[in-house]
Amino acid sequence: MSEDMSGTSTDAALGPLERGPKWLEQALALMSMPAAVAAEHDAITGADNYWLTIDHTQLQLEQVDQLLANGGVVLDALQHLANAGLNAHLDRDEQHGYVIEVNGYRSQQRETLRGIAQEAVEQVRATGQSYEAKGLSAAERKQVHSLLEEYDDLTTHSEGTGGDRRLVVSPKVWG
Repeated sequence: MSEDMSGTSTDAALGPLERGPKWLEQALALMSMPAAVAAEHDAITGADNYWLTIDHTQLQLEQVDQLLANGGVVLDALQHLANAGLNAHLDRDEQHGYVIEVNGYRSQQRETLRGIAQEAVEQVRATGQSYEAKGLSAAERKQVHSLLEEYDDLTTHSEGTGGDRRLVVSPKVWG
């Protein structure tokens, strides 16, 4: 079976739980950071999304630091490439989301995002006014949107462009 970095494969039976780790292991090897990758369903955002966890014990501390430097910008870029490449040739309903985890970074980040979501819920319910969360990446905004889907009395959307893009949580208007 052959597979290139776009995520395409000659084995049609290869599913996202196999494609994701294989792609990421190849990317890490190209970065001179060979490491095993485990995949699991993302319990928070649903069955169509997967966490790809890099075995950081197979990396040198400096390599982990490179992935996480500057607020995880390299990890974010790698995650963006994974999502673009692994979904490039798939119909929309066949696409999957991938979150790349290393050394507990995304788990800690998710806890921070849960705190932001909870703060938004409390503030919107207490004031009846919209809440804006600024300074979140597109991936972070998407996670907060997912975390807030369970609240029937609230609605979320993003506003702005570029670095001014922000998540807005508002009371749902029943009509």
